[in-house]
Amino acid sequence: MDTTYETPQPAPGRSTFLTVLCILTFLASGWGIVGGIYGYATADTKAAENRAKMEEVEERMEGKEQPAFVKAAMSSAKMTADDLRKTQLVGILSSILTLTGAALMFTLRKNGYYVYIVGTVISIIGPLLLFGTGFLGIIGTVAATLVGALFIILYGVNTKDMVR
Repeated sequence: MDTTYETPQPAPGRSTFLTVLCILTFLASGWGIVGGIYGYATADTKAAENRAKMEEVEERMEGKEQPAFVKAAMSSAKMTADDLRKTQLVGILSSILTLTGAALMFTLRKNGYYVYIVGTVISIIGPLLLFGTGFLGIIGTVAATLVGALFIILYGVNTKDMVR
């Protein structure tokens, strides 16, 4: 009697790589939401601290010639409480969307990829819309673009695993 046993093959599912990407996004987006709420709630205090520090730096620099980029950075770093609140709201919205997108992709839903892209695009254009092409707007946009583009590419490679 010849008996052959076939090893059952698991159904195609979420790859370990996609799982790791989603977990990283859960952590980062969750932190973004919590940090954004905290930043929004403490905007007045942070703006006052920022003003005091900027005045101290300006006193130290008084009478010394500074390069144009230093002057531009100093003037754009003066954020009001309203500026801080706007920044936090953009960050919270972006984080909610990227968290939602990652949760959908975790359950292998391809539409999560597109939700994630929208959240990332908001994090990229938000600083430009709020601060223009000043120092803070450019720094925020560059950082969001580098990280966002990397994750969009990495998630894009995994869309083949997403079945719904």
